[in-house]
Amino acid sequence: MATSRPFAYNPGSQISGTQQFGSIAVGTPTSGVTGNPRWWNGPDEDLGYVIAQSVPENTQPSPDGSTASVGFFRSTGLTESSYIQTANVVSVNQNFTTGNQAYLWLSGNGYWSSWNYTTPTPTPTPTATPTPTPTPTPTPTPAGSAVTFSQTFTSGVAPGSTIETAWTTFRGQLTGTYTKFDFFSSNGQAGYTGITDSVRVQQLANALRTGTTGISFTTTISGVSWNVGCCTCRNGGALNGAVEFANNGLCSGGSTAALRPWINNNNWGGIGTTVGAATQTLTLRFY
Repeated sequence: MATSRPFAYNPGSQISGTQQFGSIAVGTPTSGVTGNPRWWNGPDEDLGYVIAQSVPENTQPSPDGSTASVGFFRSTGLTESSYIQTANVVSVNQNFTTGNQAYLWLSGNGYWSSWNYTTPTPTPTPTATPTPTPTPTPTPTPAGSAVTFSQTFTSGVAPGSTIETAWTTFRGQLTGTYTKFDFFSSNGQAGYTGITDSVRVQQLANALRTGTTGISFTTTISGVSWNVGCCTCRNGGALNGAVEFANNGLCSGGSTAALRPWINNNNWGGIGTTVGAATQTLTLRFY
């Protein structure tokens, strides 16, 4: 039998019978079950570690076709490494190394997760005699520079190793801080420029940098759903480099803006038409 629990977006006071994480109420309430706030059942926690986040704009798609004010992520399994990997995608500019570290950061920043935090047993260490050291002069850290992927895709032809390598290199360079992105084409179709959100743009960049097969990330900016991940976006078998960036869904002909450089067939994406598209140069830039 699946293990799950109810969640609600609750920016007000704590509801009796629940736990409060930021603006999220978690658990079975003993009061406040009046339809306001609305409650959503979370994902099956037997399949992986679940992370919940509040969506104040009420734009998170839900299975019944409505929109929700709570969104969920789930790791690929019940392992510490998969939980850390998912937490690194969700967080902004973090690089966790332990599950406890990820849990503490998530809990302190308004997220809930099903990770079972364990208090480490302290190990006594001898007290060292402090040695005076000079105070270093701080060096200013420059703001993150723009990182750009721009390649020409040919109609009816799979992208090939040059484009695949360029995509892998681009993803690995997304290590800075980003608040905007552009995604446009040379085909004259209206693309997306100056898309701005200091939190969600950074999450998209993090998801592209760390993305692997089996983990997906979805967020909404200015009413447009943006997705990073892979279902079967590698013809001949899924590979960890086969990471897609698209609006409206993953591996979907319904996307009107998509990049699938590792797909290994002619459905590499585009702006406007994303399946069997005409020759064009596609550019994705984070800055």
